[in-house]
Amino acid sequence: MNKLSAVILLGTLLGAGASVAGAQGFERGVAVVSEDVGSQIPVFSYRAGPESQLLFRGTAMVPAAEGDVEVEFQEGRARVQADVRKLPEPGSLGPYSLYVLWAVTMEGRATNLGFFELSGGRGRLNTSVPLAQFALIVTGEPHFAVTVPSKAVVLRNFGKDVKGRQDTVRTLVERADYASLPRQTVDPRKRVPLELVQARYAMAIANAVGASTFAPGAFAKADALSKQAESAQVSKKSAERRTVALLSRDAVQAAEDARREAMLARAAADQQAREEQQRKAMEDEASKRAAAGA
Repeated sequence: MNKLSAVILLGTLLGAGASVAGAQGFERGVAVVSEDVGSQIPVFSYRAGPESQLLFRGTAMVPAAEGDVEVEFQEGRARVQADVRKLPEPGSLGPYSLYVLWAVTMEGRATNLGFFELSGGRGRLNTSVPLAQFALIVTGEPHFAVTVPSKAVVLRNFGKDVKGRQDTVRTLVERADYASLPRQTVDPRKRVPLELVQARYAMAIANAVGASTFAPGAFAKADALSKQAESAQVSKKSAERRTVALLSRDAVQAAEDARREAMLARAAADQQAREEQQRKAMEDEASKRAAAGA
């Protein structure tokens, strides 16, 4: 198993209540930002009604990055408007294609709130989340459908004018490490659509966890969509080339579905193997005792 597959597989095992000792690359209960940044950020409990103002500040990874956030909590949901500035191209930081906004609970669980479409290092995202208490972070990610934040935390929130109580979140339940994910080359002239780059990343991640073996049907669907996107990309027909973005987005989601299905199947197989090993050990012990008493 390579490092990337160990990273992603362990995330599912932990979510299922199992554990794997020594799996490389995956981190659990880690600092909410990164090794070279403070190990805690503010988390706010928002009161219903008034609008709160937050600031985004860059981490050591991108110290110049900044932004502003407006949060308004009404009827069980928080409306979030986030503006970011001075962000570099995600690919310059690693195997990433975009920046994702996450809401992080006091328990360290992260929810993907959407991604920023950048222009000149600037972007805006209007979204919402059914939470009253959370912190906000921004990370570089390989594709839009990720469900676990990566180690590439570039922004974290701080209070400016908050209507509510402040606390601190210190750890993330889980965090993905894509250090071994091969970096896709993004054409600066945009001849290769960003969506296709994301599809390539998503397929590479699905392959890393053995989705073709553990989720063959779901993986076949993702693979077919990916191949259709790649074929459309090199087509001489403009009508077919215009389908690349849509096919790629569908491939990303299908590959993510295959990844998750494969991890669950793989976790179940590992659990069954452990139970079988324990059963055999008990039978061997019983046989030894029977032989000793004969």
